[in-house]
Parts: sequence; C-alpha cells; structure tokens
Amino acid sequence: LFSGKKPWGTVEVQFTDLQPDTWLGIPFPPFAQLVTFVALTGFGAFLVFMRRTLRHLDPTALVPARVKLALDALAEGVVLMDDQGRVVLANTAFQATTGLDEEQLLGNRIAEWEWHRADDGRLAEDLPWLRALRDGRPQTGIGLQLRLADGSEHRFMVNASPIPGPDGRMRGVLATFDDVTELEKKNAELEKALEELRRSRNEIRLQNQRLRVLATQDPLTGALNRRAFFEKFHGDLLKARRSKARISVIMADIDHFKRINDTFGHDMGDEVIRFIASLFQDALRSSDALCRYGGEEFCILLWDTDGEGALEKAEQLRRAVESQTRFEFPVTCSFGVTSMYWETESAEALIKQADEALYEAKRGGRNRVVAWHPPRHTAAGA
Repeated sequence: LFSGKKPWGTVEVQFTDLQPDTWLGIPFPPFAQLVTFVALTGFGAFLVFMRRTLRHLDPTALVPARVKLALDALAEGVVLMDDQGRVVLANTAFQATTGLDEEQLLGNRIAEWEWHRADDGRLAEDLPWLRALRDGRPQTGIGLQLRLADGSEHRFMVNASPIPGPDGRMRGVLATFDDVTELEKKNAELEKALEELRRSRNEIRLQNQRLRVLATQDPLTGALNRRAFFEKFHGDLLKARRSKARISVIMADIDHFKRINDTFGHDMGDEVIRFIASLFQDALRSSDALCRYGGEEFCILLWDTDGEGALEKAEQLRRAVESQTRFEFPVTCSFGVTSMYWETESAEALIKQADEALYEAKRGGRNRVVAWHPPRHTAAGA
C-alpha cells in the first residue's frame, strides 16, 4: 500500500478450505434451506387461510355482542347457519329447548335431525331453512315436529330468512323456532273441552226435544195431545182468517172399542189405537194435524181444505180402516166432518160441530161419514 508516491505498508490475504453451512452445528445445505423456506411459507399461508376461515365462522365476527345478547333474550329459538346449513350461532332459547349446549350445536347440520311435518307426522324432506338458502326467499309459518333425546316431542313454528352477500350469493340463513308445544297442548285441551261442551249441548237439545215431545204428543200413539193440538188449531185459524183459507175438522171414533177391550184385552186395544193413529197419520199432509182427543177418539185438522175435500178425506180413511188386514177381527171407525166458515167459527165451535156429526154417524149405524150442516145434518153413507 502507498501513501502518495511513498510506500505505506503491506496487506496479507489468506484463504481456507470451503466448509458446508451449519445450523446449530448441524449441516444445512442450500437445498435443505430451500425446502425449509417453502414449508414455512406454505404453513404461514395455511395459518392465514384458517384464521380467515375461522373468522368467517366466528359468530362474534358476524354478530355484534349486543345483538347476540338481544337474541339470547328472545323466548323463541334463533339459529344462524352458513351456506352449507351448519350452525354458526344458536341462542340460549334454542339450546334450552333442544337440551344441547353451544359447543354441541356449532358446526352441526340440524337438517340431519329427524324433523317431521306437524300436520300429518310424515318425515319432512324439504326443510324451510334449506329451501330459503336454495330459493333465496323467506319461508314463514312452517310447522315442524321433533323428538328430542329425552323422548319428548316438540312442535315448532319455523321461519327462515336467507342472508345474501354483497355479490348476491347466499352467505347463510337465519331461522327462528317458536316452540308451540304447550300452546298446541292447550289448544287440544280446549278443543276437547269444546267438543264435550258441544256434546253436552246436543244432549241437552235432545233432552229438550224429548221433553217437548212428552209435552206435546200422546205417549201411546205419537199424535198431538189436546193442549198442543189446540195451540196449533188457534194459530191456523188466525192464518186462515188473514189468508181467507178454509179449515176443516174430522172427528173419528173406533167402533165397538169396548167390545175389543173386553174380548181381546187392553193390550190388544192399545195396539188397535196405535194402528189407527199410524194409518191416519200416513194419510195426512205435513200441514195437517192429528190429535188423540180421547181414549179411542181422534180429531183431525185439515189445512186449506173445504167441506167437500174433508168428506173425501174422511171417506178415504174409513175405507182404509175397514179394509185392514192387521187384525183377525173387524175394525171400523165412524167420522164426523165440518168445515170452517171463517167469519164466525172458533176452534171449539168447529170441534163441537164435528163431534155432533160423529154422534149422528154412530147413531146411524157406525162405520159412516157424516157432514155437519146447519141447521140439519146430512149423511154420506159407507
């Protein structure tokens, strides 16, 4: 070395033999260094990926703590799922209902549980939260039923709403599970009580009908008793006067009834009375009325029927009784007929007229029809 033009000193350089690189005393050649670098870089990238994935699934990253607290305060179950249907968040109400804690729920697909339709109990194949994810539309008011691990069955009213991302793809779904088990139970109990009430009401109605029947009908024949008959008679008279309609009355009496009782017994006599009442009732219209007026005596009210029509009806009945084959002994009836002159007659007056005509039929030989005419009587022979 020189300082200016004068020599200043000398530098001595010494070389040694090349030795392989080591790390902590271990040989570490360049190829190993390259492999280690690639491995560390890949592991670092994997950690970054997992951290971002976990952050995506972390409910605290999706839902603020105050919102989660609000969801936990709800009485109905709330479940947040990702786009694969895996549980990301489940509030305390859903955990309490299912008996599963958050660790048991997170990451699981509740669609794999055995959900059944609430309406018919069949296995539910298209669950509302999966449908919401697939179609991108909210699903509301879906009834589902689930048997829990403890064997209890719960019914839920499920609503599901999809959660779209900025790109329009579905990022997840929010589903609510309203446990209506107790409500359904109460409704079933209420329906049962209402059914019992309806049954009791129907029984009361039937009892009232029976009481009305007992109060208005003759127990032996089913014909109207006198009280019910007169109520109808008075009502029909008022209608007839307003409409200028005619009302006719037939009084009928079983001939020689005492002889039938004495010869064949009272049971046979009752059977004859029932037979005559049934025969008369079958021949009348719904607007007419049949009354068992006395022991073996009947009164018939014919609505909107004049005297001629009443005579024809009485003759028809007389022939039907005379030609009967129900009994081995002969049975006949006598008939008295009258018709209303609407400006003067009352129900009692008409019955009195028909009874007087019946008396004439009896006195004239029985098995006859007699019409009442003022001031004398006219007979229509058998």
